[in-house]
Amino acid sequence: AMRTGIVAHPRWFPELAMNSSFEEFQIRRERDVAQAIHPAFPGPAGAGAPIRGPDAGGHGKHWQVAAPRGEVVTVQLRVQDGEVSLEASGETIGTRAWSSGAAQQPLYYVTASFNNWGFSQMNPDEQDPRRQRLKVYFDYAGVAEFQVVLDADWAQRMYPRRHGQAPGQDFVQGPDAGGDGINWHVPVEPGATYEIVVEAGAEDRRKHVSWSLIPDERGSALMNEP
Repeated sequence: AMRTGIVAHPRWFPELAMNSSFEEFQIRRERDVAQAIHPAFPGPAGAGAPIRGPDAGGHGKHWQVAAPRGEVVTVQLRVQDGEVSLEASGETIGTRAWSSGAAQQPLYYVTASFNNWGFSQMNPDEQDPRRQRLKVYFDYAGVAEFQVVLDADWAQRMYPRRHGQAPGQDFVQGPDAGGDGINWHVPVEPGATYEIVVEAGAEDRRKHVSWSLIPDERGSALMNEP
């Protein structure tokens, strides 16, 4: 069953009486679906995900609690200095905690032909966390296709204006729910390492996503399913 709650104070302590052995919940401020507090990822993947919101991006994103029917689970919400934290506690589940982090920075993933359209998590740049990087090593020649997805959420895709464009040719589209079948195309050579860089702070939207060859270096795109 899906549960929602209302946030009226910086600290909130509702109780969920388990009507079944499995419950899902999220929190909505003033009962407004556009002000939902929710996990970053949809489905079971959201169990360990950072908190997002309050915003309109909570569709299909719920915390999940499994406990015996009739057990009471207490949910504790804190909002302080822009950081949101949440705890769920009960006799069976113990205590589980989640946090937004002060900045609520999204996690960036690459979905591509070279990772079977899974999600490979990008790494924040040490100098600027708004810049994300992923190195990919190829052992074949051909054309690779890819998009960038925020928080592994298909409703937050970054993609080219037209299918088949190379990064930098035109303005980056998104992040939004569009982009189905609209991918960047890049030529690749065997034995070569390339790097995808997302620079959300770039003034020129053509430079929000770039692709470049890294000489004499090997990398890998690991499929990190969130």
